[in-house]
Amino acid sequence: MRPGASSSTVSVIITTYNRAAVLRATIESVLAQSHPAVEILVVDDGSTDDTAATVSNYGSRVRYVRQENQGVEVARRKGLRASTGRYVNFLDDDDLMVPHKIARQAEILDSSNRFGVVHCGYRYIDKNGHVLGQSGRLPEGDMLKPLVWGCPPWSGGPLIRRECFDGYGEDEHLDWYSDWGMWLRITRAGYRWACVQETLGDYRIVSGSMIDNRIPNAERLIFHLLREVFEGWHLPPEIVAEKNDIHAGWHFWISCRYYTVGSWGDARRSLIKALEHRPVLLAQPEKLVNLLYWDAVSPRARVHDPIGFIRDVFDHLPSEARAIEEFRGLLLGRVYRTLALCNYGSGNMEEGRRQLGEAVRQAPGLFTNPADFAGQLASFVQSMPGQVSEGFVDSILQGLPPKAVSLRLSRLKLLAAVNAALAFKAYATGCRSLVPRHILKAVLRDPRWVGNRGAMAVLVKSLPALVSR
Repeated sequence: MRPGASSSTVSVIITTYNRAAVLRATIESVLAQSHPAVEILVVDDGSTDDTAATVSNYGSRVRYVRQENQGVEVARRKGLRASTGRYVNFLDDDDLMVPHKIARQAEILDSSNRFGVVHCGYRYIDKNGHVLGQSGRLPEGDMLKPLVWGCPPWSGGPLIRRECFDGYGEDEHLDWYSDWGMWLRITRAGYRWACVQETLGDYRIVSGSMIDNRIPNAERLIFHLLREVFEGWHLPPEIVAEKNDIHAGWHFWISCRYYTVGSWGDARRSLIKALEHRPVLLAQPEKLVNLLYWDAVSPRARVHDPIGFIRDVFDHLPSEARAIEEFRGLLLGRVYRTLALCNYGSGNMEEGRRQLGEAVRQAPGLFTNPADFAGQLASFVQSMPGQVSEGFVDSILQGLPPKAVSLRLSRLKLLAAVNAALAFKAYATGCRSLVPRHILKAVLRDPRWVGNRGAMAVLVKSLPALVSR
């Protein structure tokens, strides 16, 4: 054991149901942890496939716990009772940890009692392990407000002190053992969160997942917990003041989930509720259009056919939302343009060019505004793992459809936007020594970045990291 290393036992609880085909990779990612004391429990929620045989191949290195099929929340509670570690990490049966994940997080918990939970950055991957994107900068400290608004942690990310569960009893409602319920409950108890912003795991996004198959249950859970939070908890005034917007956001999210599975009546019902809670979406329909765009292209939203999703939404709008009809072409164009960037990023140039052509056909005006294109390009760069070279921008410009070739005149501005995006990304993930180089490149290509307060702020804050190298 290296000097100063933690020997605190960590219990990794993997809940599973009929996923033997993917479970092996998940277990092996935990066995590969550099942390010296890891206890692995697989809680089988009544599988009828080869799960038991798969786990038995690992012998005493993995403990197998079985129950009759009762759901993931019951399985988590059973795993928690059976585990012995000082720290606990729940993990879905198709997600992966990088080898130093637990070590990095346990070091923080060992060194300070200020935190009850340490979560981390993560990547989104598809069923084949291809990277779809990565998390941005994640919140930490007092997590109550971020958690009431949404659920930013990856379910397998948080490493939790066992005492965070001391208030849980056998009579605790099972909703509090869902990802979101658990994080809310722990935060309400006064525990603060730390975050390792670097990528420490892979969150797998696949069709036919639990959320796709249990949307009514997800809706019930969300609004049951929200009701308890707003009616039974003493909340800060700023959260109480945002109650309608928070409910609107969750109703919108549920509406989109119903649209993805073709449940049109439920989708319309939920969208109407979102509009009732947040009327500004009717008064300024472009805000609703923007929400639909982000739901279509965000990996975490689990929209596996973004173009089909947008068409389905517009084909089955409630009458209350007809004001956005005129934006159909523009929204399809934006989504096609984003898909094109994804294909360029993965080296699929031919499909990228085809989708850019579709984007022009749906919304020609998208390519007459270099600033808009630069903004989307910057957002894409920040969402993808790794570095993006200037050659990436040139490959896009060389493959532009005829009606969009005027963008080539804005090459320097596009390169500047990409370098600025890389600077913000490096700052958010803790790679601050890279920030000055990217800011310098941005300024050299477009001097207007000198006047950008955000860019100059991250530059100044990153200079000490450059000096200490």
